[in-house]
Amino acid sequence: MAEHASLPPIQEIYSSEISTLFATDSYSAFKIHDALLRTVAPSLMEMCSSERKAHFTGGVSKSTLAAFVDWAYRGDYPDTQPSEYTTGTGHSCVLQWHLTMYVFSEHYGIHGLQDLAHQKLSINLLKGEYQDDVMIDFLGQSFNDLEESDPLLLQLASFASANLEQLERCDRFAQLLGCAGGAFARHLFRCVKNGVRCGTCLLRGMQLPEGGVGFDHSLH
Repeated sequence: MAEHASLPPIQEIYSSEISTLFATDSYSAFKIHDALLRTVAPSLMEMCSSERKAHFTGGVSKSTLAAFVDWAYRGDYPDTQPSEYTTGTGHSCVLQWHLTMYVFSEHYGIHGLQDLAHQKLSINLLKGEYQDDVMIDFLGQSFNDLEESDPLLLQLASFASANLEQLERCDRFAQLLGCAGGAFARHLFRCVKNGVRCGTCLLRGMQLPEGGVGFDHSLH
């Protein structure tokens, strides 16, 4: 069972009614106890009809709902991205998977899941080596999917600033600067202006090593 704050007693959870969540494709269904759903995601409980069913629109996939239910019961979701989570250039990218969970939880106000997805994004940014095109795709999707005021975007721009020399070598860097109406460029300029370069970027309290991390030009 997830270590959420103020969970009802386990007996109350498992004796409560069960609601069914349907992915956007309307064929994939996931069941969850009402007492648990009401506690960890009140907005989703409110979506349920009198028949205890909630149908999602906007491209909420079965993988996303499966991960949400997994997190609700045990406090975590798998780090391995489902097969459909690849970048626009066809590269598999775990960053996109955690971004999807972050965007989903932000949209529905599921703060515990959003914090976890944020943490997983931070860890994978720090430990991973990604092709330049993968990072361009991931940063572009982040700025297109989130509101410009979202604090995650400033952290991602700080990461980009710390790795600016690598990013500038990519043919598609100019395209990234123009994404989301120039939001990425504005955030990046703010970081560069403030001297957030070469290892001073902080992602949820974890400092980048000198020289930046996250790019593998041998794969390019």
